[in-house]
Amino acid sequence: MLTRISNLVLASLFLLLVLFIALAMNWPDNWGLLSPPPHPLVDPRPFYNPVVAWTICVSVIWVWVVSSVFLFARRRFAWFGSLFGVGSAICLLMGILIEAVWKGFFSSRTEEYSSFAAYAIGMIFGFGFLISWLTFSIAVFIGLIKNRRELV
Repeated sequence: MLTRISNLVLASLFLLLVLFIALAMNWPDNWGLLSPPPHPLVDPRPFYNPVVAWTICVSVIWVWVVSSVFLFARRRFAWFGSLFGVGSAICLLMGILIEAVWKGFFSSRTEEYSSFAAYAIGMIFGFGFLISWLTFSIAVFIGLIKNRRELV
């Protein structure tokens, strides 16, 4: 039961994350109102729009949310959908983690911060948040694998 609840919570968190990113992409001035003065100029939208990538991402997350709801009825198709969603989340988080390690440790971004301590604290909190999401996703994946015998 705990695995099913965790799966629903994780799917809902990823749905909220995608909705927040979509809001951030379409917000006027690209959140420039929250930036310190002087406000940056509005960058024009790119010539292309990554519609296919967003459609695939949102489709996977919606299938995952619907599957996690139907997993309470112990259906096998819901288990496959949930396993696919959690596996996709793990792949996404691992990709973000690899990119963050590459950009964080092998680039000189320390000049963007007021001090090295601010840079280090930002890295610690960022990696902590990312690793906690990854750990939670892996735990849900293992729980789904262990509970496959309970399905109809």
